[in-house]
Amino acid sequence: MVEAIDLAAAQLIAERVRRRVAEHDWTPWGAELTMTVSIGAAAGPGRDARRLAQRADLSLYEAKRSGRDRVATVG
Repeated sequence: MVEAIDLAAAQLIAERVRRRVAEHDWTPWGAELTMTVSIGAAAGPGRDARRLAQRADLSLYEAKRSGRDRVATVG
């Protein structure tokens, strides 16, 4: 079973992942290679995983619309 965390903790984890990907040295795979990620996270009461995943997906698209290489969340 996955342990639940609050939205603030999820945002901190997602931001750490985003930053590490952006700062990683990707040049061994290509001289000019850089990589970034956008991450969407959601939180809410209950155990409706499908609805929570849909909300996280909407957050991901919001992050991309906001300029990519971002974290977006919805509570």
